Amino acid sequence: MSILVPSKKSSSLDDKLIPLINIIFLLLIFFMIAGQISQPENPAISVPYSDSEKPLSATTALLELEEGGALKRNGENMSLEQLTHDLERGSLTSPIKLKADKQVLAAELDKVLAELKRHGISTVTLYSQNRE
Repeated sequence: MSILVPSKKSSSLDDKLIPLINIIFLLLIFFMIAGQISQPENPAISVPYSDSEKPLSATTALLELEEGGALKRNGENMSLEQLTHDLERGSLTSPIKLKADKQVLAAELDKVLAELKRHGISTVTLYSQNRE
C-alpha cells in the first residue's frame, strides 16, 4: 500500500521575483523624488560665455541680477537697499556667486559689485557659459 501524497505545485521563479521587482520599483520612485534637493536654476537669466575653465568653489549665497535690473538672493526678490542691509547685518559674507544676465547694463552690475566691495566682500564669482 502506498501513501498518496498530493504533489506540491512547483512555483515558477517569476512568482518569486514579483515582490522583488515591486520593491525595486518603489525604491526607484523614492530616489527620483528625494533626489530633487537643489534649487532649480532661474530660466529668465541667460549668462554670458567665457573661455575660462576654472571650476567654481563652494559659496554661501547666490545673487541673481535679471535683465530689468531685478535682484534676487537665493531665489527670493530683494532690492539693493535690502542687499545693503543684509551686508551691514553680516548675514551675507564672502565668497558670493553672482549670476547676471548678459543683457544687464554694466552700470546696474557695477552698483551691486560696488555695494559688495564697500562692505568688504572680497570674493565674488561671476557666472558665465563655456563656448562649445
